[in-house]
Amino acid sequence: MTIRNKKPIALGAGAALIFAFAAAGLSQPGRHSVKRLVAAITGATTPQTPAAAATATPDVEQRARTHHGWAATVLDSISRGSITFYDRTGVVTRQGTLLMYRKFPNMLRVELTSGQSAANITGFDGTNPWTAGQTTLTSAVARDIRQWLRCSPERLFLTRAAGAVYREPGRRVEDHRPPTPWQGAADLAQPREYDQAEMIDLVGPLTPTQGPVDRRRVTYLIDRQTSLVAAARWFEPANPSQAADAPGMGLVETRVDFGLWRDVAGVQWPYEITHWSGGQVDFRVQLTSVQLNQNPAANLFQKP
Repeated sequence: MTIRNKKPIALGAGAALIFAFAAAGLSQPGRHSVKRLVAAITGATTPQTPAAAATATPDVEQRARTHHGWAATVLDSISRGSITFYDRTGVVTRQGTLLMYRKFPNMLRVELTSGQSAANITGFDGTNPWTAGQTTLTSAVARDIRQWLRCSPERLFLTRAAGAVYREPGRRVEDHRPPTPWQGAADLAQPREYDQAEMIDLVGPLTPTQGPVDRRRVTYLIDRQTSLVAAARWFEPANPSQAADAPGMGLVETRVDFGLWRDVAGVQWPYEITHWSGGQVDFRVQLTSVQLNQNPAANLFQKP
């Protein structure tokens, strides 16, 4: 795998000399000359007029949002399908059905049913994770419930809309894929190029009594050919009772891959979701149906 990032532009000695002249103080005409010369060296431009701004190339997130068909009018979703869990060696440990309700941006209910067992129902009410029938949760269980919110590509659009700081760290090229339990390793016939969009994603608000702050630096990979969100990557603390940005904290790479795209009421939606932890697949979701804007009852997202 190779990674290619944009390199910052370094100013040469000529630019440094110009700034020295400017600092020394120039007459007004002299200052305008300096500004023109600085613009020539650094590539700076004058502010865009409204007409020019309208024709500017959209940034990575904007382009992805357009191709996904995502809009603020999408308020909720109901997804149905199956889920398969794997151990670190790729052996299936559990299979079942999945029913997931989302009310954007931060409300969630997940119902997992396996065999004849009663459904395991968990959720996030916008502030607290919960599990039906349990009064307390371990840090690991609380983390895993909140993590479901990041297992969807629209999280990119929701996070930016919430005002998260946004940056584009450059392109990433991947020429192979790690082995999956169902397909093994794969060398890609054509290396895939991705644009990257990075933001700080905060799931909460949380307080010290509710566990560590769930704040992650999430990088989204946007396929340059399709403009679809192919994956999300971030690091989880090895100790779930600690914050990811705690000094000296060991981190585990987490990745979610999105595939099998289908049109759902004008929105592109992934019908396959693969969750990786530490370079190994730990579960795979295969959806059979997705419904948007069904206005699920508010009490579905509260602990029973």
